[in-house]
Amino acid sequence: MFLLVRVLSFLVRILPDFILQGICLGLGMFLYLLKSKRRIVMSNLAHIYPDLSEKELRRLARKNCILTIEMGLFALASPGFDSTSIHKRLKFGEDFEENYHRVAGTSPMLILLPHNYLNEMVIFTPNMLGLEKKKAAAIFRPMDDPKLDDWIRQTRERGGLKLLSRRGGLEAAIGHLRACGHLAILADQSAGDSGILGRVGGRTASLSPFPDLLVRKFPVQLAFVYIERTGFFRGTLHMGTPKDRDREPSVLFAEWMTEKLQNSEGWETNWLWMHRRWKTQRKPEKRLRLEQKRGISSDFYPIPDDRSRADRFYLRLPNWLGDIVMLTPLIRAIRKARPDVRLTLVYRPQFESLIDLLQIPCDDRLPADSRNAEGRKLLKDRRHDYPDTAILFTNSFRGDKEMWTTRAEQRFGINRPGKPRPLLTHSWEMPADLDEQSIHQTELWNRFLQHFGLLEEPDTQPLNGDPVSPDSFRIGLFSGSENSPEKRWAPEKWISLVEKLLAEYPSADIELYGTQGDREITEKILSAANNPRLTDYAGKTNLAELGERVRNCRFAIGNDSGGMHLANALGCPGVVLFGPTNPVRTRPVFDDPLEIVQAPDASPTGGGTMEAIEVGEVLAATRKLVDVPGN
Repeated sequence: MFLLVRVLSFLVRILPDFILQGICLGLGMFLYLLKSKRRIVMSNLAHIYPDLSEKELRRLARKNCILTIEMGLFALASPGFDSTSIHKRLKFGEDFEENYHRVAGTSPMLILLPHNYLNEMVIFTPNMLGLEKKKAAAIFRPMDDPKLDDWIRQTRERGGLKLLSRRGGLEAAIGHLRACGHLAILADQSAGDSGILGRVGGRTASLSPFPDLLVRKFPVQLAFVYIERTGFFRGTLHMGTPKDRDREPSVLFAEWMTEKLQNSEGWETNWLWMHRRWKTQRKPEKRLRLEQKRGISSDFYPIPDDRSRADRFYLRLPNWLGDIVMLTPLIRAIRKARPDVRLTLVYRPQFESLIDLLQIPCDDRLPADSRNAEGRKLLKDRRHDYPDTAILFTNSFRGDKEMWTTRAEQRFGINRPGKPRPLLTHSWEMPADLDEQSIHQTELWNRFLQHFGLLEEPDTQPLNGDPVSPDSFRIGLFSGSENSPEKRWAPEKWISLVEKLLAEYPSADIELYGTQGDREITEKILSAANNPRLTDYAGKTNLAELGERVRNCRFAIGNDSGGMHLANALGCPGVVLFGPTNPVRTRPVFDDPLEIVQAPDASPTGGGTMEAIEVGEVLAATRKLVDVPGN
């Protein structure tokens, strides 16, 4: 390795610039063609610059791949440059000269550097500034090859820069600062699990605690230095200083970096976009919580409302109304656990108004049905959004393919025994001995999410609106169940119940709810009852209108259906009839007064018949709800 580096260094140094530029172009395009490298660059750019088109992202990605090769060639060639060559290639910006002479003096100075192209030029600044020998130092990472280490040290120290091994750690750095030296640290690397949780460029990042430790041990002047590339192997050195010194250097540097990345012209091609700066909180087993050994930075909270640059989580919702309602408490928990990510809900378009009605927390929506061409195009276009994580609450290959189509980097789902899901990247393997019929659907999803780090409890607080007026007594009936006829109570039973309700509650009005497909049943009930206190709204309301009517019901009665789940989520007490279906698994989940009337011929997990449920049982259940304080 040592000999190879020496040979390459010599060749790069003697070749003319136009040949080296051609090498950069060729190797840069090869680098761009490597899918994994290209995705890192384009994903980083797409997050920080969310308004860029895909065409512009690709142009910038190609440019950055070429510049990455140029940076590598400069690192090989620079040890052989003489002072004349360096003075031609490196200039000081006005801000550098002004700030350096203002803050340097005789005090020790801590210099924090970002990952800019041609950063290697910094090694020549001590000699160009005329600093005494070993006045300036930098931390470097040792190689596994001792000879290569020695060569790197010798060539870098030719520019007047003393190199301190990372293995020397804190003590060597403090010793240098104590001697009133200048210490440079490459400070925008991801510190992984050992860092401090903060934000850079609007995204969650792990900040290095090393600068903070140095400042606590020793008072220093603080400066931020970067190279602006001005041409091939040419750059200008700039320096900034923080206005606020009351906070940690890591936080101040992160804020400075954010300002540069978001608002300074040229940083989209001046910073090393290929490195994994935001690779933190990504372990699948901890993805759904914020956890950092060294804690959270002082500026992390409150989370800004604008999450356009944040990590992108896609939640693929189930395909049934009742299931979406049962999932809502867990989406609230995800939002609370990861307030720093951008949540995108993916669902079939017919549930658009349901999302509004339930006030499901999200930052973005993708109503798309992959069963038609328009939906498939919407999903395919989202690969340009570069989703970071997709969480699937569907169990079908179709749902898996949808999230695979978006090219989400991580795709989480439930893997049931004997039902492989090859398009997932990570899965919760459901225990073979777990009986799904003995656990509520919301709790099953909760265990799935806990496998990926969720610690927050489901939020089952209903969406209570204005209190129902004591002068109003409205009863809502969901007599249908369009997708499952076996879950329906017979029309004759409903007719009898209506008659008894009107007699039991003389001031009550009864409203029939349902879809257009339920009208056959509701019209029979309306015709048989022939009472002005009974109104049929089935198929006549949209979801928003239905929700408003249900909110104002004293209570609702219905089959095991999406309508009763909706009423429960909206704060309406309810009586739910279960025959063949399983109340243990699919009973409404929100914290509202609720009475379950189960067929007497059913086991605790269902299997009975609706015909076995008597009208008197249902009427008795309504009395329990009316007796609840506040109802």
